[in-house]
Amino acid sequence: MTGFGKRLIFGFVGCDPEDEEARRLRSCLRDELIGGVILFAHNIRDPRQVYELIQSFYEASSNAINKPLIAVDQEGGRVQRLNSGNGFHDFPSAQQMAARYTPQQAYEKYTEMAKDIRAAGFNVNFAPVVDLDHEKPSGQPCPVIGALGRSYGTEVPQVVEYAHAFVRAHRQQGILTCLKHYPGHGFAAKDSHKGLVDITQTHRPMEEQPFKELVKNGDADMVMVAHLVNRQEDADYPASLSPKTLKDLRTYYEGITVSDDLHMGAIIQHFSLEEALRQTLLAEVDLLVFSNNPKASGGKTVFQESFTLVEKIHRIVENLFQTGTVSGHFFHASCQRLKKLKEKLAVVMHPVNDQN
Repeated sequence: MTGFGKRLIFGFVGCDPEDEEARRLRSCLRDELIGGVILFAHNIRDPRQVYELIQSFYEASSNAINKPLIAVDQEGGRVQRLNSGNGFHDFPSAQQMAARYTPQQAYEKYTEMAKDIRAAGFNVNFAPVVDLDHEKPSGQPCPVIGALGRSYGTEVPQVVEYAHAFVRAHRQQGILTCLKHYPGHGFAAKDSHKGLVDITQTHRPMEEQPFKELVKNGDADMVMVAHLVNRQEDADYPASLSPKTLKDLRTYYEGITVSDDLHMGAIIQHFSLEEALRQTLLAEVDLLVFSNNPKASGGKTVFQESFTLVEKIHRIVENLFQTGTVSGHFFHASCQRLKKLKEKLAVVMHPVNDQN
């Protein structure tokens, strides 16, 4: 369907604009087969290199008012693709930030982070994490949230206050942010990178409260939906593929929804590509992320090259619409949400200074 490509965010292999996958993704951007790219550590060597790579993606877009989304995961701590190892700065984890700094000091730190992100050329940061930290009866925090220091704490007001500082700092630098991981990953006992995570017995309504309060405060540019199964909500599908769960989110949030990486083990180990696409469309998820990153997949190391996968996704989606399996009724609303998101962007590229 025309316009579907705007909903695809793709990862790739390569660091140089002339690397094959980078060239092919630029072709996809020119033809509006994808709407943006996401970079990981393996795409970043130094500030000048990543800036030039990102500029090549912007220049590929033929539509000056509809520039691609160029995303990164930059939380601080264990999750920061831009760091001292590749010529940027290191920042504390969410846990460290809340323990060591006041919200105002955190805002100042996050302003430095956002300046790094802007200087590199990104316009989207898939952060902050607003999951609550919670230790299980066994005494073990969630292996992919609390255990990695990715939560601001156990109390809703503290999480909201520090997440607000994060969002405010990024917005002032022209960077969009994304609250994650709805409906709450902090109480989960397992890691959705490695497989499907069942939160039926562990999820608590309070885990959604940071999302609700940040949405109410106007701090939600996007909300990322996680691969978490709550069988009391949907017996068959994780939140990211569940119309029922997304309907609940839409009772208080009208903005952009983003799938967590659809190459994570939770999805690729349990659902075909066709089923995953069908369900995200039925759930009316706005942006679909495909990382092409083996580290995200729970051990699966072989992916189709990104260009081939883009073509395959478009064939599947076209068939889903032609057969009436899914309807295009939500496309207009989604297009309007994406338009509003793009209007928030002030994409003013700044040169990387002091490079030899």
